[in-house]
Amino acid sequence: MRAGRLASVYCAGIVAAALTVIYAADAEQALRPQHGAAAGGGVKLPAGWQLLVHDGCQFAVPRWWQPDVDNASVFAPDGSNVSIRRFRITSWSRHTSQILASVGPVKVLEDSARRLWFEFGDQQRTQHFIDVASGSGVCAALLEIRATLPDASSTAKTIADSIGAAAD
Repeated sequence: MRAGRLASVYCAGIVAAALTVIYAADAEQALRPQHGAAAGGGVKLPAGWQLLVHDGCQFAVPRWWQPDVDNASVFAPDGSNVSIRRFRITSWSRHTSQILASVGPVKVLEDSARRLWFEFGDQQRTQHFIDVASGSGVCAALLEIRATLPDASSTAKTIADSIGAAAD
């Protein structure tokens, strides 16, 4: 395994482990599941995109990406993918501080009162962690974009911008 690939796998493992610990500590109760596709939700989609909903969280992906049975994960033909989950938290600032402290050096794209978005990766793929606050919960997504995907950066930004609580 190349050093860059190994570092990317290591960082992804750290993010997954940190989220497991943080969400387990912050979990207060299960949230009501919501599954299916949404037609609106206030997100303006580019032509050829679809808005999906999983467990009260919405996100958009290109129409040719294929969701699993409950929209928790979606896959592109080139291996790009996104997974989303909803968690309860007790404090946004404590939550984001714990995540950032556990992942080490990453490129932070946004750390605001409502959203944490950072990326890591190598020349073949970039992984994005996007966490969006919604009341006492968060919609958390892990997005992997392959370098071979046309318009990889704009695709990642459109997906990241679409993540949030689903409109009821």
